[in-house]
Amino acid sequence: MAPSDDTLDALRRAIDSVDDAMHDLLMKRAALSERVRAAKGVAVSHVFRPGREAAILQRLVARHTGTLPPAVVAQVWREIIAASVRLQTSFEIAVYAPRTKPHVLDLARAHFGALTPIGPVSAPGAVLAALAEGRAQAGVLPLPEDVPDEPWWRDLGIGAGKGLRILARIPVVTTEPAQGALVIGPQPFDRAGDDRGYLVVEAEQAIDRAGLARALKAVDLRPIGIAAQVAGPAGAVLVETQDYVAPDDPRLGRLVAETGGAATTARAIGGYAVPVAPGGGRRPT
Repeated sequence: MAPSDDTLDALRRAIDSVDDAMHDLLMKRAALSERVRAAKGVAVSHVFRPGREAAILQRLVARHTGTLPPAVVAQVWREIIAASVRLQTSFEIAVYAPRTKPHVLDLARAHFGALTPIGPVSAPGAVLAALAEGRAQAGVLPLPEDVPDEPWWRDLGIGAGKGLRILARIPVVTTEPAQGALVIGPQPFDRAGDDRGYLVVEAEQAIDRAGLARALKAVDLRPIGIAAQVAGPAGAVLVETQDYVAPDDPRLGRLVAETGGAATTARAIGGYAVPVAPGGGRRPT
């Protein structure tokens, strides 16, 4: 279109041309996803790559300009990414969204796409069971501090939750720091580059928060804070850390020793890529 050709018909033809170009690129991207599946071989596993997906959205939001809201760009790409995952393998989600937290189901749908099968379940344990039995490939649960009476995180890495870990926090692009949900799954943690972690610290007695904070700092596990705590004689706390902590990190054993016997075990249960604000910066927490 010539610079001076701004009649309504000309502008509509220009939009049609852009739509065709975008459609061509979407078909090209889908073909590349098929090639990714072929490159992985017959047995496709762990197609959900939350670290890689977060890095894509972070890059796009950072380079975005113009009047189209960055949140719209992020949502368009969430649908594209979700479709790419479904092209590689079957993919279903189990979601626990109690009546007091209906937004969890909305977040799951926005993140995993309009066409991804999503099954609401009645309890956190049902999410863990669906993952353990292979009936779902990812699970979505409320933030631990949002459901303090249901410490679902305590089962990760042991018992029914053996092999399960926290993989992501959604939404990845947000202006609402206080609202979100966590994604869990049966796969290794996928790093985005700027990641936070979660630890479960168990004890035979109630754990003193101040003492635990000192022990964490002493072994260089920088705590953001205690995300949740189980009361009672046999206590457990969920600690959120500034950096992702691997399950075999030697600092976990040193942490137990540093508590002077107050803690009996400490285990890493995953983490998440730090969400970004639509302006491209890290989302405050």
